[in-house]
Amino acid sequence: MPEQCWSHQAFLSGIETAQSIQHQQTDLISELFRCRGRYILKALAAEAAAAWLSGLLIGHELLSGATNPETICFIGSESLLAHYRLACEALNQPAEFLPAETALIAGLNEVFRHGY
Repeated sequence: MPEQCWSHQAFLSGIETAQSIQHQQTDLISELFRCRGRYILKALAAEAAAAWLSGLLIGHELLSGATNPETICFIGSESLLAHYRLACEALNQPAEFLPAETALIAGLNEVFRHGY
């Protein structure tokens, strides 16, 4: 595979495929294996395969856990949170995002506040 580069369009296409899995039009394992076929058949740029897979897996994760419209809180690195933010926007999933460093500092402050 060539060096990968981020593709907003491929990521969103992966999310759309995750939605088709949710509607039982296909399944996750089949779509994972079809990724290679997508770029061999020129339906997906080979350098965007990682972005498509990311959209597929993050979309599948969100849709698998979305049983109600409650707000989800994500904690992680800024780069990963950006992908989850984009997926939540595409899926109309209410969410809050907290950088891992901020969460860690807040947690340590609480520990020290209680004298542990």
